[in-house]
Amino acid sequence: MSLEEKMRGFVKKVDLPLEVVHVPDPKNSKHGEIKNNSILIYDCNEEDAWESLLHEIACDTTSRIPKPCRDRLPAWQSLSYSVPDILLQSVADRGSGGEGSKG
Repeated sequence: MSLEEKMRGFVKKVDLPLEVVHVPDPKNSKHGEIKNNSILIYDCNEEDAWESLLHEIACDTTSRIPKPCRDRLPAWQSLSYSVPDILLQSVADRGSGGEGSKG
């Protein structure tokens, strides 16, 4: 299974309405971005690509919360750094629990 297929599966598991496209480009100054409902990941290294994917998901998720609400939560910035860990745990929980699966 390719890295892009794994990333698409991850995004599907966390139920985001986004596509994932892995387009390795070492000359691109960005690691990733969201354009037209697609997360574009430019990192060549797999570990960096996953980190960039989680960052883009966190940015997309936090951007959906109305700005007045974000501004009233003083701890919001520190929480937004925890989103990738929360997402990973969510996927791990879904993959290891219920329906007799072992994880």
